Amino acid sequence: MDLANQRILITGGTRGIGLAIAKAMAAEGAQIAITGRREADLTKSADEIGGDVVERLGGVDILINNAGIQFNYSFFDRSYAYIASDIDTEMTVNFDAPVTLATALLPHMAEREKPANVNVSSGLGVGPKADAPIYCASKAGLRNFTRALRYQAETQAPHMKVVDVILPLVNTDMTMGRGSGKIEPSDVAQQIISGLTKGQDEIWVGKARLLKTLMRVAPNRAYKILRR
Repeated sequence: MDLANQRILITGGTRGIGLAIAKAMAAEGAQIAITGRREADLTKSADEIGGDVVERLGGVDILINNAGIQFNYSFFDRSYAYIASDIDTEMTVNFDAPVTLATALLPHMAEREKPANVNVSSGLGVGPKADAPIYCASKAGLRNFTRALRYQAETQAPHMKVVDVILPLVNTDMTMGRGSGKIEPSDVAQQIISGLTKGQDEIWVGKARLLKTLMRVAPNRAYKILRR
């Protein structure tokens, strides 16, 4: 897939992974539109990468559902009344929003020459960690939605790519103070571009590639590593 002149919409594009993807794809000659929660951040990032709005792009060729949020807590330490809002936020951002956006844009994108729906999930959608059950569940749900949508596209829009990006631990604000051996967002962006260029349906980034192998040969070992 050649990214030059492709019109790309990236959610969560004002910082971290999303901003890195936007910059890298703009450097490949793509036209970029980004979304974010804060207008000031959107303006700053759009100026930085040459971003735009969808109407000015004239449509979307590639949708990258990147935005995500993670809360860490124990269900045994908090009441439902106390965590209900967090549950709703995580599911809305990590699952409902990507599905809704993909559905809304699908009729338009199906008419494009080389469209792609790219959903950024996580190794934690393969095996959960103990203190982020909703995040892990939402990413597992997104992975399954992505695969099912790919099945539908194979028969109803075979020119459309539906891609799952499986990330390891990335050095972002969300992971600050947690874990070690993190990959940089710029490296994530380059591996995503490489995977799209090769036409991959699943892009296992960095150490997530090891997880793919480990889940096949020693799944209990993989679950033990990820649960920490």
